[in-house]
Amino acid sequence: MITMRKPNRIRRIAQALSSVGVDVALIFSPENLCYLIGNLIDYSAALITCEGKIVTICSFLEYERAKRETWSDEVVPYSSREYSYLNFKTIRSANLLSAVCSVLIDYGFSKSVIGFEGSFVSSSLYGSLTRQLNEAIFKDVSKLFSDLRQVKDDYEVDLIRRAVKRVEYAFERSIDILSVGVSEFEVAGEALKAMVSSGGKGVFKLPIVASGVRSALPHGRASSKIIGESELVILDYVAPEEWYYGDLTRTLVTRPVSNKHEKIYSIVVEALNNAIDSIKPGVKCSEVDRAARSVIVKYGYGDYFIHSTGHGIGLSVHESPRLSSSDSTILKPGMIVTVEPGIYIPGFGGVRVERDVLVTDDGFEILDSYPVDLIVV
Repeated sequence: MITMRKPNRIRRIAQALSSVGVDVALIFSPENLCYLIGNLIDYSAALITCEGKIVTICSFLEYERAKRETWSDEVVPYSSREYSYLNFKTIRSANLLSAVCSVLIDYGFSKSVIGFEGSFVSSSLYGSLTRQLNEAIFKDVSKLFSDLRQVKDDYEVDLIRRAVKRVEYAFERSIDILSVGVSEFEVAGEALKAMVSSGGKGVFKLPIVASGVRSALPHGRASSKIIGESELVILDYVAPEEWYYGDLTRTLVTRPVSNKHEKIYSIVVEALNNAIDSIKPGVKCSEVDRAARSVIVKYGYGDYFIHSTGHGIGLSVHESPRLSSSDSTILKPGMIVTVEPGIYIPGFGGVRVERDVLVTDDGFEILDSYPVDLIVV
């Protein structure tokens, strides 16, 4: 079912393209396709002109779905064969790229300034484009789309709220079965079952379930390891809602709990809260990172905080901006970022707590409500 067309979004994209002298932009990446046409269609690409007209080019296999489930102004299918029963015109093409070039030529863009995604398009694909459209000028619009996607509208914020609720439900269901003697795979399976059964359109990935010494691995995907006594267990789940993601992390500990477990956990939560409290419009991303890192450094664990404090979230799980020491992006209302400080001690274990935070007109709003108190099982 098609979602309602977003005229303000389309207008913003068209105006941004016009402002940098691009006549038409060519989009291949799944995230930008979702942003541009409202859904992800397999074997497809899309064009948007600087006047705001959107054309989706797709395999004839996806033609009917593209017409029904996108807000494109026009859908142009391609096929390497002729089918006598088809009641619509199909471009004869062996592949998507040739079909795209045919459409650009047919629409009079063969000598135009064409925007492309330099961060996504491979060198071979770019080479094919420039050979087939050798009179066109190509301009990278990757950053343009990244910048536009950083600030979410109310519709996007609502989808991320719903995705966050799905992650919280996965926490509830998987923590119910988490105990000594259960494997990380079993916990991850319960989480995935909860996320998939509760709906949501997007890509479900194997969750991070990392216990014991494996919890010192920031991206420790679930394994066959059995959860033991007195172990830290990191749960990092990502769930979608109409292609938009929620991303939360909680850390548990199995009995008996040591003073070191409690100390490290309390430091991470203090860093988390200090970072969140610093969030408001006009603040640099690097300042939020500093707010988290300064707490962990103060307690002597600075060398064990080995990643940035957070990242933007939306149609990608990781997108701009980044809450890192090297990102000077100024926070604006509508941005949504994760805040996820951590301490990882090889041979002992790790702690990370992650929340999703919306930048508001006068500060911030935490989108999740799952407790950040240490959970003991």
